[in-house]
Amino acid sequence: MTLDFTPEIREKAWTYLSDRLKDYSDNTIDLRVAPILDQIEVRQFVENQNLEKGIPYREAIDYVLEGFTKFHVHTPHPHYMGLFNPRTSFPSIMGDTVAATINPQMASWSHAPFGVEIESHVIRELGKKFGIGENTDGVFTSGGAEANLTALCCALQHRFPGIKEKGVNSINVQPRIYASKESHHSILKAAVITGLGTEAVVSIDVDDDLQMRMDVLREKIENDIKAGKLPFMVVGTEGTTGAGAFDDLKEIREIADRYEMWMHADAAYGGACILTKDYNHLLDGIQKADSITFDAHKWLSVPMGAGIFLTPHMNILSQAFNMTTDYMPKDAAGMEVVDPYNHSIQWSRRSTAMKLYMALLMIGWEGYGQSIQDDIETGKYMKAKLEESGWKVYNKTDLPILCFNREDKVNDPSWVHNLVQRLIRKGRMWLSVYPVGDISCARVCITNFLTRKKEIDVIVDLINQEIEN
Repeated sequence: MTLDFTPEIREKAWTYLSDRLKDYSDNTIDLRVAPILDQIEVRQFVENQNLEKGIPYREAIDYVLEGFTKFHVHTPHPHYMGLFNPRTSFPSIMGDTVAATINPQMASWSHAPFGVEIESHVIRELGKKFGIGENTDGVFTSGGAEANLTALCCALQHRFPGIKEKGVNSINVQPRIYASKESHHSILKAAVITGLGTEAVVSIDVDDDLQMRMDVLREKIENDIKAGKLPFMVVGTEGTTGAGAFDDLKEIREIADRYEMWMHADAAYGGACILTKDYNHLLDGIQKADSITFDAHKWLSVPMGAGIFLTPHMNILSQAFNMTTDYMPKDAAGMEVVDPYNHSIQWSRRSTAMKLYMALLMIGWEGYGQSIQDDIETGKYMKAKLEESGWKVYNKTDLPILCFNREDKVNDPSWVHNLVQRLIRKGRMWLSVYPVGDISCARVCITNFLTRKKEIDVIVDLINQEIEN
């Protein structure tokens, strides 16, 4: 058995796999949204396959797809109402297939000039969308966590220029990062990875709308300065994971300027609103950020993972990550190009931008903007349907995230937890639980372009039937 198949078998295998995946895509609605979790069963299913010798391609494809069908939360399902895991668009799947087949080595410009220039072009295009302008630098990442880690590395390099050589031990004061209590925990993980530790991250209280409180931010900064600590970075979250809140970037920018801090905007989810006509105002002030995190795989319906880091500081990535090696290709010596391995945390990596670029070629920014706007309007429709049914929505956001409960049940957190678990076990939808203040709520989120009013009617009926039963 060779690593490649004959042209005839390749054609048959491609056709068979394509037909099976088309069947999955066309009939996702007929599947259970979530599996019945049984660790022993799924482990046995995996371990029962003998990996010493190969099996026919049909058997291999059938086995893998059976495993994903039985033991998988089907995020492409129109009734999946959970985290930011949208159904992937067909053009983006095609783009990812192209990247996997051609397999460009994106570490070096000279090895993949077309792929690298695509990434650079999309970075500049996004920079213009966010108001940074043509002079935007950036890099595609594995996801928002890596983009936030990149932001922290750049902020450290900006404030402590010798840190790349001397390390965090060379900083003779305790650095401080500020982020709201609703911010993503990848900020904490980034602090761990860089050696700052979680105690370097100061959690800022939020107001009733779950936005960062600026008075508390100022107070915490002043207290840290008096204690001999050094504020150097503040993170504003634009579309929080739990309830879709937007921190006030204009006011954060003023505070950051006063204390000479790097302002990072984590717009991994909510950043997509910049593509809409009616909701781009939610991101007012983002054009003044020192860096931005944006995830195409959250709301632009591309396969995992596709994080993006943007910055107006044109040299900061090279300052933070540039390395000199003898073994990397020098074919582009003398050209005004930057090798991506000198521009990012990653070294060898795939063409992450291709899945977004292919979708943009066919859908365009305008198509994305309309789809996101449709999701938001669908969220408003669902909110009205829930309120008509006696539910109260406790979070305040324009985004299609709804955190809801019955007013007479807010003092019994177990009630909503039990309700959500019963709905998940029945397999016809997936949702989660999230606290808004002291109130535990059922949480739904719409990021699937197939989830529209007809599906919302079914979902709300399922929820209402469950409490009636």
